[in-house]
Amino acid sequence: MERRVNRPSRSQKFRIVVALMALAAVSACGVRMQDSPTALDPAGLPARLSEPTTTVPPSTSILTTTTSPTTQLVTTWFVSSGRLAPVQRAQLRQPTASERVGSVVAGVTPDEQARGLRSSLPSTTIITNVFVVAGVATVDLAAPFPDLSSTEQVLAVAQLVYSLTEDPIVTG
Repeated sequence: MERRVNRPSRSQKFRIVVALMALAAVSACGVRMQDSPTALDPAGLPARLSEPTTTVPPSTSILTTTTSPTTQLVTTWFVSSGRLAPVQRAQLRQPTASERVGSVVAGVTPDEQARGLRSSLPSTTIITNVFVVAGVATVDLAAPFPDLSSTEQVLAVAQLVYSLTEDPIVTG
């Protein structure tokens, strides 16, 4: 039996991207934490952030898996041809937010890599904490991604955001 998961709205993904980018910026630059969030002007963001890929190129078609009543498909986001691409994997239960992040950090399988998928997250990425409060997910990194280009940093954060927002309890 295949379970359909409601995809998060564009605005929900945008809010999470902004929150995670702010977190990455704060940890990378040594900027002091603020008492309250500061809204970013959407006009100042690259268009690729506000227009997520909704289709998968033929070379990165989604893995079709036969499921049993105890198995469900869980979507994790990786990169193909410089854009995010969803990958569905069969799991026995709905993963926690930490497990979703762990799946992204673990990277692609050899089969997924053969289909042109990759991860923008460095293999040395260490996640120190993942939690969800009132529907808002927060991911704490042990270190920023200083060796990544700005495009790769955006893709790395977007992989985490998109994968986390596949969780029905993550709303922002």
